[in-house]
Amino acid sequence: MHCLRRRLAQQNEPSASWELEELKDKTHKEAAQLMKTSTFFVNVNSMEGFNTTVPEAMAAGCIPVCYDAFGGRDFLHDGHNAHVFPNHYAYPLADKLFKLMDCYDQMEAKNQQMRKNAYATACQYTAGHTEQALLTFYGSFVT
Repeated sequence: MHCLRRRLAQQNEPSASWELEELKDKTHKEAAQLMKTSTFFVNVNSMEGFNTTVPEAMAAGCIPVCYDAFGGRDFLHDGHNAHVFPNHYAYPLADKLFKLMDCYDQMEAKNQQMRKNAYATACQYTAGHTEQALLTFYGSFVT
């Protein structure tokens, strides 16, 4: 993250409004509010089996930029609703972040579509959908 902070500090373009803000020491409410005003959610945690912050960010309309972690393989699709990288490969992830910043204006339509796709994905995992899926699954055992 240090190289990303350095790159942001060097950015001279007046129209650029990129900021890297960590969720560390933020309350859940503060983190949720930050996600609502962000385009990307960068998560470099590769060990958490079911990382709830990623679908939460998707529900807020963020595009996840993250490693290929265990739980995310079920719902993250690179280039469709997220930017996904192999675990522990920091350089491709950093390179993609730089390209996202440098080419944001040219990729605005794609980013908007990915935000919609991310939100639609998150909606599939609401409590109501999960409850219905469990009822359907366990109902199939009843004769």
